[in-house]
Amino acid sequence: RFYVGQIWWLKEIVIDPKYGGLKELYTNSKGETYESLVFNADFKTKKESDRIKKKYGEATWKAIMTFTIYKGMSKAAVEESWGEPKYINDASYGEQWVYDGKYVYFKNGRVTGWN
Repeated sequence: RFYVGQIWWLKEIVIDPKYGGLKELYTNSKGETYESLVFNADFKTKKESDRIKKKYGEATWKAIMTFTIYKGMSKAAVEESWGEPKYINDASYGEQWVYDGKYVYFKNGRVTGWN
C-alpha cells in the first residue's frame, strides 16, 4: 500500500501475458515493491497502428492511439478509439452513442460533443 509522504518510483511497465493488461511495477527506497495490474488495456499492433495512420492521418491517429476523441471526428474513428458503443440512440439532434458512463453525440456522422 501507498502512504502519504512515501516516495515510490515506477520501475517498469509490461504487458501481462495472462490478462493482456498493463502491469506496473513500483519500488521505494526501502526496497519494497508494489505491483499494479491495469485491466481493459486495448493494444494495437504495429500493423494496425500503421493502417490507422494511413487511413485517418497523423492528428486522428494520435487521438485514436491515446483513446481520445474530438469535435468533428468521424464515427469510424471514434469506434477505432473507444470501441463499439453499448447502445446507439437516435434523437432529433442526431445520434447518441452510449459507452460505460460516457456519451458521444453525432450529427451528419461527425462528433458534436460528449460527456
